[in-house]
Amino acid sequence: MYRLICVYLILAGAMAWKPVVLTAHNETRSLIEQRTEIETSLSLLHLADAERQITAMSSKPWQAYYRAHLPIYKYFATQDPAYAQTLRTNWDATIASVSALPATDPLRNVLLAELNCKRSFIEFLDENYLAATRYGRAGRSLIMQNQQKFPDNIDQKKTLGLMNVLLGSIPAKYQWVTGSLGFTGDLDAGVQQLQEFAAKGSLLRMEAQVILFVVEKNMLNRTDLAIKRIETERKRYTSPNIMLDFLQASAHLSIKQNDAGLGVLARKSQYINAGKAFFIPYWDYLLGKGHYYKDDLPNAQMYLAQFLRGYKGKLFRADANFRLGMALTMSGAYTVGKTFFKSVISSAGGFDEDEYAKHMANKFLTIPPSTQAISLFKARNLFDGGYFEKAITVLRDLEAAGLSKLSVDDRAELYYRYGRIYHSQGKLAIASSYYRRCVNEPSSSESQWLQAYSYSYMGDIARQSGNSPTAKVNYEKALSYNGYFYQSGLQNRCKVALSELKKI
Repeated sequence: MYRLICVYLILAGAMAWKPVVLTAHNETRSLIEQRTEIETSLSLLHLADAERQITAMSSKPWQAYYRAHLPIYKYFATQDPAYAQTLRTNWDATIASVSALPATDPLRNVLLAELNCKRSFIEFLDENYLAATRYGRAGRSLIMQNQQKFPDNIDQKKTLGLMNVLLGSIPAKYQWVTGSLGFTGDLDAGVQQLQEFAAKGSLLRMEAQVILFVVEKNMLNRTDLAIKRIETERKRYTSPNIMLDFLQASAHLSIKQNDAGLGVLARKSQYINAGKAFFIPYWDYLLGKGHYYKDDLPNAQMYLAQFLRGYKGKLFRADANFRLGMALTMSGAYTVGKTFFKSVISSAGGFDEDEYAKHMANKFLTIPPSTQAISLFKARNLFDGGYFEKAITVLRDLEAAGLSKLSVDDRAELYYRYGRIYHSQGKLAIASSYYRRCVNEPSSSESQWLQAYSYSYMGDIARQSGNSPTAKVNYEKALSYNGYFYQSGLQNRCKVALSELKKI
């Protein structure tokens, strides 16, 4: 989840937004017009147009600020390290030029802070953690100075919000970063600041909307609200928009509306024809996942393989290799699948999905997955796609073959899968009974995450029924687990839920 926030932060530049009236102090009308024109081109990914407009710009500091976004957007759209290197090569000249803005300009430090924060994210994704910390510290210092000097400046709210959200949700493995920055972040405060900026700010405001979308979808469990946010923006435009489609498709997949997501992703060819092919590897990744969820293993293999061939970055690579290995294994080609399990282990990345993929790939390299394990994977995939009845059929067949044939971990997962399906169908009492069975199984390194999530979902059910004390107990039990898969995302959701319960 956290890596998605990092990616979406700058991929916000791919969203087409209607031009806004820019009203920053000390700007002439001509500069306002130039900024509006450039930001519109950037948001449409018309980068060649943007580059020409930037070159013709009257203000050298603003010219440097916008020019730096060309390699930033290209890097996050392709993960090609060459673009990161371009940013690094021109960095000193860029900062020197932007610093030439007068100290009385309330946007001077905001521009510098944003550039430092974006450089920090790029270095973090490239696993240059010390450099990421250095630029993150510089960005925070600049924005804090600006807060003191221009407390009413709305444009600084975006950078403050982004820092609060990112550092307030950072995985435990990387929390040393917050210590070195002297700033732990605050998710609630970050959301509030982003909402304020999205309503009144002017400086590349699409970024705030995209981060709000990701926070709502991935951290606050409010995917319906996130989808409405994207659909509201979509209504403003008559032409197709590659980023809006990407976000909408990812949201549909995340709430188990797999067929709807695949329907959006079917627009892939029109974007290739429109010259947006550089962004397509992300689409191939989603298409691979969508067909994997649907148990359409040949198409899953095809799209995941295309993603791995066309993508130059590190993000999602471990997950894609693992899914491809499993798709081949479930198709009866375990020997071929093993080659991708080996690639998982050598892949970079330490995020939730990566850790799970690496653990399971290492396990299956030694011992091929059992028939029971394959059935559980199939049920999980069908559930993730929203094919609930098909998933239940798989689980019932597995149960009918005999619980005694299942390991302790397999039984915990069987009960968890039943709980998730019935929960999603609104059958809360049945779901709770299966979650309870899951947590009553002996705990292990592989079942801990299932049990922690079971407690969290029991908390959700109790909260929904108005039983706040029971909800609180279950959320706290979920937080008592440590060292399990997908931990950071769950901990954030439980902490947010407990914070909201205190307000009741």
